Amino acid sequence: MGVAVVDAISRAVQVYSTDNVPGWVQRPYDEVLVEDYLGWWGAYRGGWLNSWLDQRDVLHLTGGLTASAGEDGRYG
Repeated sequence: MGVAVVDAISRAVQVYSTDNVPGWVQRPYDEVLVEDYLGWWGAYRGGWLNSWLDQRDVLHLTGGLTASAGEDGRYG
């Protein structure tokens, strides 16, 4: 178990153990919570009513975060 820090520009992933998280990381999020937030953002980005009626620009997750993890459980 640990914290994965992703560089948004280079997509480099640095994994830290939970005992060794850098001080500048203020709020590590659980993997399930991040997946839920991404799903909600994609579904409701045009509003709740749009997600039911028009469904314009609604995005769906293509798979779980754990589905893209390598054999060692790391991403990237």
